[in-house]
Amino acid sequence: MKKSMRIKIPLTLMLALTLLLPLAAMHAAAATPDSDSAAATGPEGYPGHGHPGDGHGGHKMGLLRSEQLLALLKTDASSLEQALRSGKSLADVAKAKGVDKQKVVDLIVTQQTAKLDAAVQSGRLSASDAQQWRSDMQARALRIVEHKGLWGGKERYRESRRLADTASVLGLTADQLIQELKKGKTIAQLGKEKGISEEVLVNRLLEKEKVRIQERIHRSWAPNAKRNA
Repeated sequence: MKKSMRIKIPLTLMLALTLLLPLAAMHAAAATPDSDSAAATGPEGYPGHGHPGDGHGGHKMGLLRSEQLLALLKTDASSLEQALRSGKSLADVAKAKGVDKQKVVDLIVTQQTAKLDAAVQSGRLSASDAQQWRSDMQARALRIVEHKGLWGGKERYRESRRLADTASVLGLTADQLIQELKKGKTIAQLGKEKGISEEVLVNRLLEKEKVRIQERIHRSWAPNAKRNA
């Protein structure tokens, strides 16, 4: 294999998997209780994955497991989830309970800060990266509190499709893929176990992504037009 090809494959693999890792992290963390953290899941809640502000769906699933938040809002996880699924925001729930919205924001910031500190201490995150996350933490926490609904809507659907596509390429179900990722395996390692080389894995994943791109460039943006994900 030529040197350019050897370089191209890992870089292309990184590009392809960038589309998948935030979702994998969200699903893997969502299955692991973490009552001490309101930011246990999703791109925002896991330092080193994604970018601050990349969506609120998985983040809110983590919030449902925060005993501190539930106590502050004078509710339980089931009731809070039902309220969010009905289209309400954390701010709406707080207002209905007579709780100042800023207290909810402050709690999320406190828990995010603790998670960042732990990540730095364990070596999973550098001090400079942690500082970057802290720079707009208050604003991100406010967006989470004011965001209506539980899930990220279309973004979650797109991520689910990518997860399903990856599982299909590996000959697994989406749930099986999530379980393997939770064990610490990478998608490349799973491909190797299935006898699929990195080059073939990359090409198959990119072909599926290419189909979505083709759908988008031919999509009609007329108000009544049916849109593809």
